[in-house]
Amino acid sequence: MSEKRSIVHICNNYVSSKVHSRLIASVDSLFKSVSQVVYVPIRRESDAGVNSFGSVRVSVAYDYCLPFFIKFFPLLKVLWVSFRFYSKVYRFHSGVIVAHSLWSDGFPAFICSRLRGGAYNIFVRGTDLNFFLPKLPHYRFLFWLVVRYADNVIFVSPAYEMEFKARYPCIFKAVRRSVILPNGVDMCWLNNVFREKVVRKDLLFVGRFDRNKNLDVVLEVFSKFSILNPDSRLLLVGGNAKELKHLLGIQVIPPGVNVLGVISDFDTLKKLYRSSAALLVPSRSETFGLVYIEALTQGCPIVHTKGQGVSGYFDGCEYVFSGCSNDVDELLRGVCFLTEHYPMGVPINDVEERLKFFSWNSIAHKFILSIFRVRP
Repeated sequence: MSEKRSIVHICNNYVSSKVHSRLIASVDSLFKSVSQVVYVPIRRESDAGVNSFGSVRVSVAYDYCLPFFIKFFPLLKVLWVSFRFYSKVYRFHSGVIVAHSLWSDGFPAFICSRLRGGAYNIFVRGTDLNFFLPKLPHYRFLFWLVVRYADNVIFVSPAYEMEFKARYPCIFKAVRRSVILPNGVDMCWLNNVFREKVVRKDLLFVGRFDRNKNLDVVLEVFSKFSILNPDSRLLLVGGNAKELKHLLGIQVIPPGVNVLGVISDFDTLKKLYRSSAALLVPSRSETFGLVYIEALTQGCPIVHTKGQGVSGYFDGCEYVFSGCSNDVDELLRGVCFLTEHYPMGVPINDVEERLKFFSWNSIAHKFILSIFRVRP
């Protein structure tokens, strides 16, 4: 794509998640004719500079404009951010607006596009589906307006599009064009897929130690699984023993359960995925869940919640089992099925083509094609 084009991003969640900056970085590396401006409203001065760029084609405008109390007044917040976004960025930069959430970013995008004209695109995130939409029923007409005038409504998974349609059919009917665009996985995973066959016996959990992750269910599934497989262990990554005890209200860690803490080292995580018989993360709600993709690159089959996370991406694939997040027996059946059918892991030939869909380069190409309606 040789014609010069411009994207104006608005992203409230930019400093707390690397997903947004990685998409922007991939676009920048692949499309030299595209310039990008990123507007980031922040609550703390120390957030300025987080996930910043060194590229001449990308500028990040951090705006320290969100006092603590404003989060209790959602309409006031989006009106204030709309004013700041327009006055600080949008009146100086023309381009297609990309709002990285439906409410917090989408409403300002809608307001500014009405004031000045121009196209905008919105992402639908987990906070929109699980918090803002159910908590703000009196503003549903505003959600409808934001969706109605968006060029594209972008969902991170087919499951999220289906859930949006089922829960909010009137708003979904206003969607003019929907796009499925997953989060990407770091290239270190895609460049280091595991092709060997090794005997696996342990169950693995990777994620935050919070109630959403259903760790009580994970431990109960393992308790029953260990009766059938006494040599197996449950490896927990993402928190410490004190956090686990507090979360579950227990005094002693059950036998066979190893709490490994927070692990960010690639090689350590890689070894855990390669030695595990299954990744078990039955979250109550999951926007996407990159850990599932990481596991599959290392031949580790996965058990996740039906209708959440990567649902819709691996339909018909036996190495991905989906079940009810709190149904211990169903999840146990899934774990037993996977360990019986894939005792030495998932053959990489079975999954490699699907994994390419989750590379940031592939995602950036589809993103540009969608928002500009041209072939890059």
